[in-house]
Amino acid sequence: MQRFLIRLALQNVFKRRLRAFLTIGGVAMSTTVMVLLFGLSSGLENMVTAQIDKTAQRNVITVGSKNTKVLKINDKAVTRFQSISGVTSVDKSISLSGQVTYNGISLTIPVYGVTSGYFQAAPITKVAGEVEGKLSGESRAIVLSSSALKAFNLDNSVVGKKVNLALTINQDNDSDQTEFTRQVTARDFVVAGVIDKGTSLVGYMPAEFLIKQGVDNYSEAVVRVAYPEKVPVIRESIEQLGYQTTNVQDSINQVERIFKIISSILIVFAIITTLITVFGTVNTITIELVEATKQIGFLRIFGIKSSDVGRLFMIQSIILAVSGVIIGVVFGVIAGILTNGAIKAAAAQGPTLSDGSIYAYQIPVWQIIIMVMLAVILGWAIGLLPAKRAVTINPLEALKS
Repeated sequence: MQRFLIRLALQNVFKRRLRAFLTIGGVAMSTTVMVLLFGLSSGLENMVTAQIDKTAQRNVITVGSKNTKVLKINDKAVTRFQSISGVTSVDKSISLSGQVTYNGISLTIPVYGVTSGYFQAAPITKVAGEVEGKLSGESRAIVLSSSALKAFNLDNSVVGKKVNLALTINQDNDSDQTEFTRQVTARDFVVAGVIDKGTSLVGYMPAEFLIKQGVDNYSEAVVRVAYPEKVPVIRESIEQLGYQTTNVQDSINQVERIFKIISSILIVFAIITTLITVFGTVNTITIELVEATKQIGFLRIFGIKSSDVGRLFMIQSIILAVSGVIIGVVFGVIAGILTNGAIKAAAAQGPTLSDGSIYAYQIPVWQIIIMVMLAVILGWAIGLLPAKRAVTINPLEALKS
């Protein structure tokens, strides 16, 4: 009997093909959009989080001062940071303005004096030359960003060559300095390496060289922690000293909050589209009930139970809902795959944001499972009223209609 009812339900659903296709198409269209949007939301969140993880480490805390005139980051402060349980190392960074000159062409860029372990705590992408180990001691080495080289119209062949560097030190860097700024005599530095910093024009040099020039205050400290789970406790200890701290988890939490809002908006949109498709399906089933009045009379006369007649309309409703969702899922996944292909093709034309293993669209498996389950439940619920009406139809009156 069950097989007969399913076959008859399929025949009734597709008897009016245009109406069936319009109803299923409406469900499929809304499902396609939802599968695509949920997949993009999930994929973009994972992609952004992965990119943040690549540019910073979870066991690294960046320490700064809200007011450098009142609370400075100096050797005394660094010693206090190092004394906190769980801290493995503290590296320093000094922010200055520098004028780089090469072959008579000058360019003013931000220059950072960093200690030897700075790039281990703040990972960078090396383009050419050597970076780690070169910016130590009082070596006259400098690392430039690839964008800085482009400003000079140079390529990576500049590695190993000399550039002239003049620095400007302000009062925040030197506690004994009376004037607002002072100039450090220009000196020759050897380009040790080239790094990728996006569009930033920037240079890095040994902090020890600047300390010899009288610099005793640092712009920031980079604290490395033995275990990432200790980061919150150590941050609290540093903040109690009056300093402000940041960690990659802050950015990840912010990204997650943004995408939670996006997901909430998508859920509201899904509810609205579901209501619209429900009304469409109810309308279709109601019309089919009116058209099948005589068929109901024949079925009842031939001995089919009234409960089976009601089940027939519930099956028809479920077929409409589930067919639309399945078709929508297929088209949504295909659209997502095509979106990934388009993004990869666009990325190939310029700087890439990922290593190729991260995709902007990821199949929203759980959302798809929920959609299919909802389709069955809604299909059953939509078919309840027409099923009850079908059960109450008098078979003799139905044959006369």
